[in-house]
Amino acid sequence: EKSSPTAAWAKVFGRVQGNARLRWAWKRYSASFNVAYLGDRVYSKDMVPTALKAGVDLGRFGRLGASVDNVFDRQDVTNHTSATSKYYAMPRNYRISYEKTF
Repeated sequence: EKSSPTAAWAKVFGRVQGNARLRWAWKRYSASFNVAYLGDRVYSKDMVPTALKAGVDLGRFGRLGASVDNVFDRQDVTNHTSATSKYYAMPRNYRISYEKTF
C-alpha cells in the first residue's frame, strides 16, 4: 500500500499481542508450554502459535529433548500485510533432539 504524508493513517499490523509460558523442572527433567496470541489483525483471523517442549539432562553425556510445535494443529495465517495471498503455519510437527557440549 502506498502512503503519502497527507494520507490518513492505515492500520496494517495487528494491535494485540500476548505471550505466556508454563515451565516445570524437577531434578534433571524439564518441560515447558508456550503460547502466544496475535489478535485484532487486519487481513486474517487471530493467530495462536503454541509449543510444547520436554527434556532430560543426561549429565556429562548431554541432553535429550522432544518438542511439538503447533500443538493444537491450527491453520493460522502467518502473513498479515496482504488480503490476497495467505501463508499458513506449518501443521503440527515433532522433533527429537540430542545436545552435547564440549
